[in-house]
Amino acid sequence: MKQRVRELSKQVALTSAERAEYHQLKKMKLRTKDRIRWLKTSTAAHP
Repeated sequence: MKQRVRELSKQVALTSAERAEYHQLKKMKLRTKDRIRWLKTSTAAHP
């Protein structure tokens, strides 16, 4: 999870989807399980 945030923060030109994902990840204060579930569902919904 943190690795994903780091990957996104390293990218200079983020797509709007990636930027939205990045901000959502930063904003979330959920437990790790919930974060992983959210990430899986969001990636499945937006390949």
